[in-house]
Amino acid sequence: MIYVPFIYFAILTAFFIWQQKRLSVSAYMSGVFALTSLFAIVIVKENLLGTSGVLPNSPNLHLGFVPTLLYCILLTIAILPFYKLDKLKINEIKEKHNKIFISFCIFLLTLAALNIYLASDSIIDILKNGTWLTETEYSRNGYPSYSRFWAARTAHYEGSKSLSDIRLENLPLIFGYIYYLHDCTILLLPCFFYSLCCTKNRWWFNILLLIGSISVLFVSIQRADRTEIVNYLMMFVFCVVFFWRIIKKKQWIFLGILLVPMVVGGSIYMVGVTKARFHTDDHGELKGIAQYVGQPYVNFCYVFENAKTDTVYSERIFPMTNHFVFSKDYENQAVEKRNVMHGFKTDVFYSFLGTILLDFGKIPMILWTLAYFALCCLIFRRRKNDDVSFWKVLIMFALAEVPIFGALYYRYYSFYFAFVFWVALAMFLLSVLIDNKCFNLKKRTK
Repeated sequence: MIYVPFIYFAILTAFFIWQQKRLSVSAYMSGVFALTSLFAIVIVKENLLGTSGVLPNSPNLHLGFVPTLLYCILLTIAILPFYKLDKLKINEIKEKHNKIFISFCIFLLTLAALNIYLASDSIIDILKNGTWLTETEYSRNGYPSYSRFWAARTAHYEGSKSLSDIRLENLPLIFGYIYYLHDCTILLLPCFFYSLCCTKNRWWFNILLLIGSISVLFVSIQRADRTEIVNYLMMFVFCVVFFWRIIKKKQWIFLGILLVPMVVGGSIYMVGVTKARFHTDDHGELKGIAQYVGQPYVNFCYVFENAKTDTVYSERIFPMTNHFVFSKDYENQAVEKRNVMHGFKTDVFYSFLGTILLDFGKIPMILWTLAYFALCCLIFRRRKNDDVSFWKVLIMFALAEVPIFGALYYRYYSFYFAFVFWVALAMFLLSVLIDNKCFNLKKRTK
């Protein structure tokens, strides 16, 4: 069974490319799952089991037919709305409500400035030394001198406060509430592409949007984490694929110039963190990367066969309700409790399907996927002559994070991340209300 998902998603990716004569959004999504499935084969063939987040530990690995079938079918259902979107062949995004767009960008840039201000000192320290700990704390905790990135990561998961956290506590309370929205700066990524390709905004404004979108990565650098950078990279590629038909030659050149320092800096950081992450692993860095990328499918099958799903946990699926109504979050104590109950580590990669399966059960996992499919179809619905506004692109971006980053796990498991979806949805609904109001006014004047 280990070969089935890779063969299936490779064929599906080829079909999508053949249909659109290019790398479409649906082909990109399917290609991500083909890649993770390919590395799942590497994990099994190289016997990289039982370590670095891979749950199965027996060489005689059994991957069931039913979980494999559900894995392929449900992920395909999640991709299908984007296939229908590709068939509409969007060649133009209308510039509607430009003043609202500029105001929205300024709001997000303000959040980005707060991110940069809070993290600036600690980012310099971490990139230089790999930790925000003092030398005394560093020695006392016994961290090896050759792996300071590993120390920063360990210190975060042990509960040590970063300089950013301390600086935020010293600001007026209002900034703490504003900081709830700090992850929303990822929405500056589609703002940047739209502003570059579909408006006449100045070049410096476009650069500000791109820099602002990067500010969301500063939090992950403080804990020497790669996951947010991986998410940013995946969603950046999504934007390139989505805007491909619209980007002109001069804009490609401008984009290329901006990408060079980003790619160089990001690559250096990722290499350093990866070496630190796997420096104690007997398999080494390359096989560690294979485990990182390839574990979702094998872990999903393991969770499907071994999870105790008689108890429902809603903290990750409904994080906003749990945080603001019940004061419950998915934190270290909840993770440890879940690990003990199931008898295996639950803070690993098993795709977004695995997250819902573990928290709600098998039938709810199927129903949730169908509900996601219906929501996407409702929002993406468009007649051929209808204009596509930026606000619809924004909610498309937020919805696309579910299957794209969902190759690893459910993106909106935290109320901080959930704000990204709800802000995008609120702006989309606001644009719909404004359009309908304008339509009604015109109708009354006739």
